[in-house]
Amino acid sequence: MIRALLVSFAIIATTAAARADQIPGPPGSEVSVYTPPGWARDGGAQGSQALLLAVSPGKDAALFYAVVEAKNIAAAMQLIDGLLGKIITGAKVEQGGKLTVNGMAAVAFTGSGKAVEGGKPSSLAAVILQPNATHVLFAIAMAHNDVMPKYKAEFDKALAGIKKQ
Repeated sequence: MIRALLVSFAIIATTAAARADQIPGPPGSEVSVYTPPGWARDGGAQGSQALLLAVSPGKDAALFYAVVEAKNIAAAMQLIDGLLGKIITGAKVEQGGKLTVNGMAAVAFTGSGKAVEGGKPSSLAAVILQPNATHVLFAIAMAHNDVMPKYKAEFDKALAGIKKQ
């Protein structure tokens, strides 16, 4: 299941077209991001980090966008545990690789753990990219395992829909 999510995401990432439901990404990211219609959104800046969270109506899935000040992806990766810890505990990375998202070099990976809210077993897919010289964007899609197939198409759109403004 997770492998299929990553493979289809990679295909969509190379062909994503402009969508009317794109919104500005977190402050400092200089990107627009896709959030599904009807999902609750919350966000703001906290020190050198800015966050944007979109949660499904059933609260069983979420898209988490975080931008951090960093000169490269390797430096920003030191923050991944803290960022993942906001939505999933005991996260284990299962597979990953390099790709391009709308002209931006990126690293993508999948993983699993337990949702912070409710403690249900959950899966995640993430993309990490550098939209400008001073910031790195983390885009993380997470859903409870029992509903992951329901959100696959929305996650593919979101992770492949990151675009420079």
